[in-house]
Amino acid sequence: MSNFILIPESAFIAYTPAASTEASGFPDDNAALYREPSREWRSTVKTETTIVCDTGAVGQVVAGVFLHGVNFSDAVIQGHASDSWGAPSFSEEIEIAQCPESKRWKGLYAPTDFEYRYLRLKIPAQDPVDGEDFFRIGALVLCSEAPELPINPKWGGYSKSPIRPAEEVKFQGGSSEFVQLGLHRLVDVELAFTGDRTHAAGLVSALNLDLGTAVILYENGAHGGGHEAAWLMQVRSQIGINYTGYNQRDVDPIQLREMV
Repeated sequence: MSNFILIPESAFIAYTPAASTEASGFPDDNAALYREPSREWRSTVKTETTIVCDTGAVGQVVAGVFLHGVNFSDAVIQGHASDSWGAPSFSEEIEIAQCPESKRWKGLYAPTDFEYRYLRLKIPAQDPVDGEDFFRIGALVLCSEAPELPINPKWGGYSKSPIRPAEEVKFQGGSSEFVQLGLHRLVDVELAFTGDRTHAAGLVSALNLDLGTAVILYENGAHGGGHEAAWLMQVRSQIGINYTGYNQRDVDPIQLREMV
């Protein structure tokens, strides 16, 4: 199987968040706005804090929990049939690391046998990694599935560029300067594949996505990547297939850009 997991927006689970504290202007509802991760949730304390996600569905399967733009390194994912947490049916400690490419603290976590209406993220008391006196979450995404791609990208068919968008401003006389657009570095990815028609059919199913679709891309151990090797991205190109032989298919590079 592939070293890459690609979770499409159709597998994102809608939920209603309820945090134990929320700062003015940074409500818990922001955690669910994955298309606007700059509209973050903030707590008012750095002591133990919780955010409960109500999926509204009994026995909701959660195969992936993605955290984006957080400022804490330790947390606990819990699950229960009701919004009662004295003895949750599911509890798993997680560690969150900093991505060396995007410079953000984030990660994708795959709980085993999670089938509960409520998911709670418990943030134990700790000093935030950015020195603030509050916790933050840019996006908290629950996923009903976390499918691996049928095959890995072809040799030379995977590129990744951590960039900070800028616009060049030219002046009379030939000089110029660059104006930075936004505050955040983001990651661009291109994935290209080659394989037989069986693999191609699986790739078409996984990658035949509309422009602008949100996806989570995860390097599932590729290049030594850990949980932080995951990105919340947007589809920037559509699939193209070349029939290079009777049983051979090439898939043109699919372009993805991180949403920050």
